[in-house]
Amino acid sequence: MAERSEEPSAGLVRALVRDFPDVSGTWQVLLASGNLSHRPARPGLAFAPDHRELAQALETALRPRGEKRWLLLRVVLDGAGGWVFSHTFVPSPGVPPIFVLDPAFRPVGNPAPGMPRPPAAAPDPRPTDPEVLERIRGLVAEAAACHRAMTGEDAVFGEPRTEADLVAAEQRMGLRLPDDVRALHLVIGSDPNAPGILGNYALHPLERTVEGYLWGEPGCWDYIQEYLFDDHVLPEPEPLGAVRTLTRDDWWVVIASDSGGHECAVDLDPGPLGHHGQLLSHGRGSDGVELIAESATALLTTTVETHRRGEEMSYPYNRSPEHWWFGKPGGDLATRVAALPHPELIQGLYLNDAPELDLTPLRALPNLRELHVVRCAGPVRLWVPEHVASLTVDAPEADLAVLAGHPALWDLSLRGLPVRVADLPALPELLFLDLSGADVVDVESLGELDVRALTLSAAQWARLRAADTLPPRLAAARIGGPQALQDVLDWTNWLTSRKDAAFPA
Repeated sequence: MAERSEEPSAGLVRALVRDFPDVSGTWQVLLASGNLSHRPARPGLAFAPDHRELAQALETALRPRGEKRWLLLRVVLDGAGGWVFSHTFVPSPGVPPIFVLDPAFRPVGNPAPGMPRPPAAAPDPRPTDPEVLERIRGLVAEAAACHRAMTGEDAVFGEPRTEADLVAAEQRMGLRLPDDVRALHLVIGSDPNAPGILGNYALHPLERTVEGYLWGEPGCWDYIQEYLFDDHVLPEPEPLGAVRTLTRDDWWVVIASDSGGHECAVDLDPGPLGHHGQLLSHGRGSDGVELIAESATALLTTTVETHRRGEEMSYPYNRSPEHWWFGKPGGDLATRVAALPHPELIQGLYLNDAPELDLTPLRALPNLRELHVVRCAGPVRLWVPEHVASLTVDAPEADLAVLAGHPALWDLSLRGLPVRVADLPALPELLFLDLSGADVVDVESLGELDVRALTLSAAQWARLRAADTLPPRLAAARIGGPQALQDVLDWTNWLTSRKDAAFPA
């Protein structure tokens, strides 16, 4: 509804005409009790601080008592000083524009599952290995003596637990802890101080370990992948092959933490080159998990040996060589790749602003998992190593047919390319597809594609909505690029109706 004469809008309109005197387009903002989300309907209509104040004042003037919906303010500028103001109350449009159709959809860092859980786990009646118990008891005693020598104070530990306590805790979790972790609980119960006998980590009481493990889904660190459409491919920790590259695993059990936001978990489902009972870390600022010790015994031994020398433990974070190589090729890619000191450690590669590219030299990067060609001005000769899981191609020309049958690629983003959905290569592991920056000729054919998460532009979604079709197994959708809020609302309402039909309450 146009409300050109509405007095409360005058200040906002004057500010916008002042700030954008020659710009035509729609400035729009959503407000809910002072909370504000701004999304211009076209680039160039930026948001200034005084716009916020004026919009919030308008909300106070326009919102009736008891109205809980979002307030949508719109000002259409014609670029010549003319304008039309309107407002309406709308349901929450779900900004940012992401819509989940299948609530069970949970992508992981690597689609390969971890070790399956048994349907039920009976308690393991075996007592802790007596040799392991004595080894831990001796190391704890030495660690306590070192602590006393270094600080002049006695180490403070928790109340030792019993075998019965351990069996009860393990029965609740449905697993058996490694014998050295069991022995720590039998000898000291817990270690309330960090740094402690496990280096920088404080051993949790048994109850805290159980409660943390059973909170939500069994396992830990669901929040490694906090955003559905971003950063799904995690770097694999060093040494390669020791730890499963997952965002979470039913068989990771947090047993300790430090004072800096990091947690330490025992790994009961190691990679093919790992060790059962190895210790992993994840926390603030981490891209993924990190292997910190082969076992609790190994970490305790390192602590004791360090303290024998009168030294403090150093943090074992960020020990791995650089995983990412960001580069503007600017020449022969083969020469640049050959100059890398440790090509076997490169897992992510960004190639920015090249005039053209031949990717065949990437054969020298055997463990590459992410490849992003960004703003390439000319053709790209594609060649993708077999372990690559995520690929971005931002170029005017590339032969996508060479990707057909790739065994690991599950995240594909195409930009700048002309694309025919009917000609997209068959990718057996494909989950995520982003075509929002591509010129897609046959958008309606996306309804026949087997993808789980799809990103399209607002105009592409409008064409798909007009055809009233979706990929049959679509679990999550996103709008990429600029979008008008009304388009987001229409899109949300359409997907809601499709979700209600596919997943009735």
